[in-house]
Amino acid sequence: MTSARRPAFNTVDDLIADVRQLRQGYVRHGNWTLAQICWHLGFPLRRALHPPEPADLAPTPEQLKMKAALVDRILKGEPPAPEFREAPASMQPAADLTDAEIDGYLELLAKLKAYPHPKVYTVFFGPLRIDEFRGLTLGHAAHHLSYLVPTDSKQ
Repeated sequence: MTSARRPAFNTVDDLIADVRQLRQGYVRHGNWTLAQICWHLGFPLRRALHPPEPADLAPTPEQLKMKAALVDRILKGEPPAPEFREAPASMQPAADLTDAEIDGYLELLAKLKAYPHPKVYTVFFGPLRIDEFRGLTLGHAAHHLSYLVPTDSKQ
């Protein structure tokens, strides 16, 4: 399936505004609803918005490899490596999600925006600088939200 629009988020506020606009109505051009996308996008945020313990934790070689294949590519505006083009089973949303997922995602985005630490810890990629994690979040969201077109937009 091809995306229907190309959103570009420069800030977390841009992403929040887009989710709020989509919540008012959208046309779906992909497999997931807004609630399903918000659940999926919130998955890494729910796990990572805490400082690494210990603060100087170094990534493993496997984490560095995964970071290069996904995070670094997204930050450069490139598509993820082929092994990251399908969400793992743990990140596949249920079919019956509600608007509560949208509310939860917006709350997570507010926490991301205000996150006071220089790093987060991710299981897959190890510790990431907060700017890298925000960039990953914005790029990941732009990909999935490209399949939803606001009904009050000409995008």
